[in-house]
Amino acid sequence: MNKASVLKCLEKAKQIASAAPSSIGVDYGHVYRRGERLSRLGIRFHVPEKIDAARLPDHLLLPKKIDGLRCDVIERVYEPHTDSSDLFNPLISGILIGNYQRSTSGTLGFFARDASGRIGLVSNWHVLAYASDWQTSEEIQQPRNSRNVASPQIMREPLTGYDIGFAVLHEQIACSNEALNLNLSITGVEKPKANMLVVKYGAATGRTEGIVESQQGGTIPVVYSRLNNQTYFLNAFCIKAAPGSDQVISDNGDSGSAWINPETGKIVGIHVGGRKGEPNVAVAHCVSDVLLQLGLRIITA
Repeated sequence: MNKASVLKCLEKAKQIASAAPSSIGVDYGHVYRRGERLSRLGIRFHVPEKIDAARLPDHLLLPKKIDGLRCDVIERVYEPHTDSSDLFNPLISGILIGNYQRSTSGTLGFFARDASGRIGLVSNWHVLAYASDWQTSEEIQQPRNSRNVASPQIMREPLTGYDIGFAVLHEQIACSNEALNLNLSITGVEKPKANMLVVKYGAATGRTEGIVESQQGGTIPVVYSRLNNQTYFLNAFCIKAAPGSDQVISDNGDSGSAWINPETGKIVGIHVGGRKGEPNVAVAHCVSDVLLQLGLRIITA
């Protein structure tokens, strides 16, 4: 079914939901069968409680199909998570993570698969380890110093021109492509372009907006205080706060955040740091470069 037809079905579903006596949400996504998510997409009605169809009058029954498009009823209650340091299940982009053993913390960027098909989270090397002698037996926590959610597997240290890492999720840990408090889900990857508007949610500064000031291909000098104040040149690009804004877009704890194009839902960059004494400037790696360096494929569903 083409996009225009899906949108028409969604509008019809919203009209049905608005006429119901209880709060019913509607979206278009993966449908379920006996609790198992299917590859098939359809209209989804989100209800606070499922009621046996035999107990409902005909006018309150939700349709099984709308114009041939399958419908599903999902029992879910949603609540806001305004604090990135909350305990999240499933894990999502924008929340606080850290390696307690190494006294590090920062922000979860996004999720990806490695060459073996393992699912993991992507953030900065200095968030996941900040040490050359890191071990795969170490634990990444969410929130920091709370439950163990992943173990580091692949790292690129600043000497390589990148500050990035991949940690494989433990078997019982679920993840979602939702981005915390941005009202969007991650849909893919695109390259930065000058003057592009981007948004992120960082564990320190929350929701911020910026304008891409430079595109990929540059080398940005970054000083690492925990590495004897050495300067490393990273393959990165710059982002500035939106014109006329005095918003702080970079602070301690934002490292690892995903900078996203709000128009497409695609990730443009992964936050590395900011300019000392000028919190309205941020530095980020191009995400397409990050995936290539770590040998990963982004997860969008």
